[in-house]
Amino acid sequence: MLKNLSIANLVTDKDYKKLKLFVDLGFEISLTEQNGDTLEKFGESKNIIYDLVISNDIDLIKKHPKKLLNAQNSGGYTPLHWAIISKRDEITDYIISECSNHFSETASGENCFSLAARYDNTYAFNKLMDAFHDKHLEQSNERGFNALLFAASCKNTSIIASC
Repeated sequence: MLKNLSIANLVTDKDYKKLKLFVDLGFEISLTEQNGDTLEKFGESKNIIYDLVISNDIDLIKKHPKKLLNAQNSGGYTPLHWAIISKRDEITDYIISECSNHFSETASGENCFSLAARYDNTYAFNKLMDAFHDKHLEQSNERGFNALLFAASCKNTSIIASC
């Protein structure tokens, strides 16, 4: 019976218990590969904050104007997106507390929730849930994938369970 269920329908219907069961049972789906990444997709650095996020330098980030935390690069990525992708927990906390651009989308329509799920960052996902509840959780990117579909594709049951 489970093999006839659609992962997309489970997400749409908010049937997270069955979705978690699918992932626990080893259901194979690779949305991340279908929605592949290229270096060009991430865009060019727009300001020094991007480099500081990657190098994990929270002290220098705090010394720069906070308006730089909201900047989007040519791929639509913000420093918060980069902190989530690169799993910089302390920087993620700082940017969530200091910036106003939490829900900006990348050029491909992804938000912070979907990036946390896609790049298997349970810490950031839970921080976003604590701060913003499920606002924008179900937002889909240009190919129709949302945070929970990415979590399922990564077999990240902790993200699915936190919904």
